[in-house]
Amino acid sequence: MADTKTEDKAGNPLHSRQKAQCPFCNSEDTELLSLFGQNLLSSTWYCRSCRTAFEAIRWDADDPEPQNGNE
Repeated sequence: MADTKTEDKAGNPLHSRQKAQCPFCNSEDTELLSLFGQNLLSSTWYCRSCRTAFEAIRWDADDPEPQNGNE
């Protein structure tokens, strides 16, 4: 699977193996709103096509890498 770039709400780039696909309209035009949803296993996404917020399962590989050596 190729890496794709996504942006969080502030426009900061995040690296992810795959963008979250909207479960309502199947669009991949989504943006990450929050790394954590109602539990630690999910993240909150926003679909720009149908303007709906949704949660997706979050994987460890989807977390942004530490910056400036801060771990």
